[in-house]
Amino acid sequence: MNARPSLTIKRRLKAPPARVFAAWTSPDLLMRWFGPDGIENVSADCDARVGGAFRIAMRAADGETHEVSGVYQEVAPPEKLVFSWAWRSTPERQSLVTVLIKGDGDGALLTLIHERFADEDARDRHSQGWSGSLDKLEMLFP
Repeated sequence: MNARPSLTIKRRLKAPPARVFAAWTSPDLLMRWFGPDGIENVSADCDARVGGAFRIAMRAADGETHEVSGVYQEVAPPEKLVFSWAWRSTPERQSLVTVLIKGDGDGALLTLIHERFADEDARDRHSQGWSGSLDKLEMLFP
């Protein structure tokens, strides 16, 4: 049996791990960076504890609304978050996201692992989305 597709993206950020972790778990901060260019965040809710949920609603340039949500499976501040991931439009296509944050001098190394995609097309679309989102996350920490 073939393994389901996954992706790994790494970034160095100019902020200590605690600030990077907060950017992933604070609704106010998520609203400032989450989603690729052309996406406007409409709302963000986070209950960053094991068993807690998150939900982010965003609007595309064409006016279409998209909503993603999941449940936190591991919360280890400021170094690790693991959560399920599913779009409202395809709840049966649940995947798994792991965010690792490691101190690196005056900044942090972020490793995002998104796994258990339904297919390679879904992985490729998410790779583009995550890359755009992480570009915006970098701009939070000039």
